[in-house]
Amino acid sequence: MKKKVVHSLIIAVFSSVLLAVIVLYRFDIYYFFLRLITPRSQSSENNTLIKGLHPVFGYKIAKMVKELERDGRNVKLTSGYRSPEKQAQLVASGNTNTQPLNSYHNYGFALDMNIDGVKMASSKASWLNLIGGIYEKYGLRWGGNFSDYDPVHFDFGNKYKISEIKEMYNNGELVSSKFIKIV
Repeated sequence: MKKKVVHSLIIAVFSSVLLAVIVLYRFDIYYFFLRLITPRSQSSENNTLIKGLHPVFGYKIAKMVKELERDGRNVKLTSGYRSPEKQAQLVASGNTNTQPLNSYHNYGFALDMNIDGVKMASSKASWLNLIGGIYEKYGLRWGGNFSDYDPVHFDFGNKYKISEIKEMYNNGELVSSKFIKIV
């Protein structure tokens, strides 16, 4: 009888500890598995850039890239996550006027890409001919619709305002000291 009680007690303690670890590290666990199921691009450079993105956003970008590649498109990812320090360098060099922590790139929620050689200077019609509304399918916002035309840019602006992201970041709602906690 004593053995049975001790055995039950050990199982209860182990289960409680396991549950506490899962609750405490649920985002780390979720992001780990999300990374495992994220589709791979035909390009190792693209895969490296996608790995640097927030796992939720990276998963959606990877699915979009994979779909474009399946349609015969040549996709070249050019800019993803940028540290606040890198953003400050870009501001100082005159390449952007978006200050650090005011860009979706600083949170891993933005990506720039070229498709089939169509680049920044290409017309909106040229871009739409290649991408159609595929970005909407994945809940992304396209910079080709911005008043300050930026067709190479895709971000999570439809889902999160930069002020909300910044607040979560500043409140320390982070996983791995880098990404905010979202599902």
